[in-house]
Amino acid sequence: MSCVPNEARDAQTPLPGVRILRSDHEAIEEATRLATVFRTGAAERDRKRILPYREMELLSQGGLTGSVVPRKYGGMGISAVAVAEVFRILAAADGSLGQIPQNHFSFSFDLGEGSLEQQAFYYGRLLQGERLGNALSEADNVKGMKGLKTRLTRTSGGYLINGAKAYCTGALFAHWVPIAALDEQDRLWMAYVPKDSPGLTIEDDWSGMGQRTTASGTVTIENVFVTERELIPRFRLFERPNVRGSWGQLPHAAIDVGIAEEALADAIHYIRTRARPWFAAGYAQHSQEPLIIQKIGEFQYELDAARLFLRRAAELVDIGRADPTEESVLAASFGVAEARIAADRAALLITNGLFEVCGTKSTFAELNLDRHWRNARTHTLHDPIRWKTQFLGNYHLNGARPPIGALI
Repeated sequence: MSCVPNEARDAQTPLPGVRILRSDHEAIEEATRLATVFRTGAAERDRKRILPYREMELLSQGGLTGSVVPRKYGGMGISAVAVAEVFRILAAADGSLGQIPQNHFSFSFDLGEGSLEQQAFYYGRLLQGERLGNALSEADNVKGMKGLKTRLTRTSGGYLINGAKAYCTGALFAHWVPIAALDEQDRLWMAYVPKDSPGLTIEDDWSGMGQRTTASGTVTIENVFVTERELIPRFRLFERPNVRGSWGQLPHAAIDVGIAEEALADAIHYIRTRARPWFAAGYAQHSQEPLIIQKIGEFQYELDAARLFLRRAAELVDIGRADPTEESVLAASFGVAEARIAADRAALLITNGLFEVCGTKSTFAELNLDRHWRNARTHTLHDPIRWKTQFLGNYHLNGARPPIGALI
C-alpha cells in the first residue's frame, strides 16, 4: 500500500514558530526549559482537572514532538537515551504531561513501515508540530492484538473502520489519531486519520484517580472512511526482530522515575521547611531525626537504582535499534522490563512513604502532595509488572523467550 494521504485531508495548519531540534542535547535542554514552565501550575491543573492544551502546544513549538522524525526527513532522529531523559524530566514537572506524548513517540515508530511517500508526508507533518494520539486498546479485549474487534471492511474506493477504543491517551490533544484495526485476514493495520474525521468521536471521559489531565478517554469509530493511503501495515513489525515494543515501553519507565523524583524532592523540601519534630524523638528539627534520615536514604537509593536501570535500558534500545538481531532486541526488551520494575518500585515506595516522613499536615488538600501517589499508583497499572518479572525469571531459569508481542 503506497501513496500519500488524501489531499482533501491535508488542510491541517502547521503550528506557528515550530523549532526544529538538531541534537539529543538540544532535546534534553528544551525539556528542561519546558519543565520549569510546566511545574508551575501542575498541582492546580491536577486539582481542578485543567486540561493542558496550552502546554501541549508549547511542547510542539519547542520541537520535542518533531524530535522523533528521522534525519533523512529533516528531523534529528532522537536517541532512546534522550527519549528517556526527556520523559523523566517532563514527568517530574507534571506526571500527566509526561504521559500525554508517550503515544506520539510510540506510534511514530510504526511510520517506518509505510511507503516512502507515506513516511515523507507524515514525518513532514510531525516536523511542523503536529501530534499523534492513539486509538489502540479495547476495554473488553483479553486476547491482545489478535482479539481486536475494530475492523477494516472494504467499501467503494477504500475501507470503513468501526470499533470502540479505551485509554486513548493523547487523542484529545492530537492532530492525527492512529487507529488499530484488523483486516479480513486478521492482519493488524494502523490507520492514521485526522482528529476531525467524520465518524471519529473522542470523549473526555477519563475518571482515573491519578494522571487526571491525560484525557485518556474513549474513542468511538463509526464508519470512518480511509483509503490505502492512510494505512500503515503494523503486522510487518511482527515478522522480524525490532525494538518497537521496547521503544514504546521505555517512556513509561521514565515517567515513573520522574514522578518518584518530584515526590522525593517535595518530601525533602517539606521536611526542611515545614515539618515539626516528634516531641518524643528529642530533636529540635525534624530533619535531624535518625529514623527520618534513614527513610530518605532508602528512598534515594531506590530512586538512583531506577535511574541507572533506565539509562541502561535506553542504551540497550539504541543498540537494538541500530542492529536489530534476535539477541539485541531481546536484550533491549529485558532491559526495559527491568527498568519498569525498578521504576515501579521506586515510584510507589517514595510517593506512599512521603506522608510517613512528612506527617499529617502533608495530606492537606492545598499542598496536593497526594497527586504524586495517585499518579504513580495509576500509571504503574499501565501493564502488569508481575508479568515482566515472570518473563525475566522464566528466561534466565528455563531459557523460555517471551511470546511475540508481549508487553515487557
